Amino acid sequence: MYFTQVRRRFMLLSLVLLATVSACSIETENEVSAPEGDVSLQEGEVSVPESEVSQLESEESEVSAPEDEASLQNGVLVVMNLTDEAGIGDEVGAIVLEDSEYGLLITPSLVNLSPGAHGFHIHENPDCGPAEKEGEMVPGLAAGGHYDPEETGSHEGPYGDGHLGDLPPLYVDAEGNANIPTLAPRLSVSDVIDRSIMVHMDGDNFSDEPAALGGGGARLACGVITSEMTP
Repeated sequence: MYFTQVRRRFMLLSLVLLATVSACSIETENEVSAPEGDVSLQEGEVSVPESEVSQLESEESEVSAPEDEASLQNGVLVVMNLTDEAGIGDEVGAIVLEDSEYGLLITPSLVNLSPGAHGFHIHENPDCGPAEKEGEMVPGLAAGGHYDPEETGSHEGPYGDGHLGDLPPLYVDAEGNANIPTLAPRLSVSDVIDRSIMVHMDGDNFSDEPAALGGGGARLACGVITSEMTP
């Protein structure tokens, strides 16, 4: 009788233990399968930030573009050609004109010019063609005189009170290239639109003595200034 009761208790305990083990194994399988779902979720979560990163990069590029456009709105490109008594000569490069806090920034990129310092001015007309003077065609004469809206009639250079179109000299190296930027403190881009920019054959002493207009001499190269923005 006693052993029968013990046997029944043992069997009952075994059944309980077996049920407990089975339940634990089922939970373990569920727990093991769960990370697979977690892994797939993590992989999905990773793909979202990547798309967000690409979207942010595109948004940054879109944001930076207006900054570039804003900087270009202050600058114009002037194509330069040699003057010619029969019309317009060969192209010799270009000049970029930009506003700065210190005045008009002038950045040349010119080739095939004679070495040395050259007189450099804004002229009043948007025309680089020849014009007749005393029965002869003069290269670049259609550009008119130095830009002088106050009608001072005085050539005093970029820092004086004379012609507003007087610029610092243009410097050309031994290879015929001009790449040194210069600054006209009294000018802005808006002042020079629909004018011309002229390179003279000789230098400029910023005076009308001993020669008029700084002694710049003949007109060597010219470009018409329009409102076309830099590319």
